[in-house]
Amino acid sequence: YVAYFKQNAATRQPPFEQVKGDIQRLLSESEAYVKKGAFSQEDYDQARFMVCAWVDEAILSSSWSQKGSWQREQLQRLYYNTTDAGEEVFERLNALGFHQQDVREVFYLCLALGFKGRFIHQGDEFLLEQLKLSNLKFLMGSSVGIPSLDRAELFPEAYPAHSVEIAPQRSKFRFSLVTISALVGPLVLIGVLYLIYHFTLNGIADNFFRAG
Repeated sequence: YVAYFKQNAATRQPPFEQVKGDIQRLLSESEAYVKKGAFSQEDYDQARFMVCAWVDEAILSSSWSQKGSWQREQLQRLYYNTTDAGEEVFERLNALGFHQQDVREVFYLCLALGFKGRFIHQGDEFLLEQLKLSNLKFLMGSSVGIPSLDRAELFPEAYPAHSVEIAPQRSKFRFSLVTISALVGPLVLIGVLYLIYHFTLNGIADNFFRAG
């Protein structure tokens, strides 16, 4: 959802309330995994923090005319009372335990989808790439045959067919989650959301790497 939104925001310019409502609805739906006992509250909060940071950065760096309104109502501020997620993301990533593989997958996928955080300055690209690579190696358990995800369309199911467009302001800007059969699944809108979480996450990740 967010990746597709960012690609088309410049031409479609959806209303602020619609975008805000859609994204908050998706985040609320992802909480069902905690209620079902699929994930601990701690792991969910960690993964959601990464997703919120990624969504905020993606929207604020887009060509959307109403991103100024989003700046005042960022997800990181709403859910975590912070405006420094660009720094905190990497502190949280470094603090993840070996058993928190699902959470690490969400962090990695958001990085692969373009999250930069504090590594936004010229010359930071190498450090960010090394960070992504080290976490991918950690997740894969091997450094052999790791594909580059930078230019890959990780979750093609999350993108509507080319004939489908984001509706202009007077139309509704809504899409249904497609499984993350991995991140933000039942890709249910990728990576946006750990609904992001596991079933979704693992499914797509496994298929992607097998294809690679």
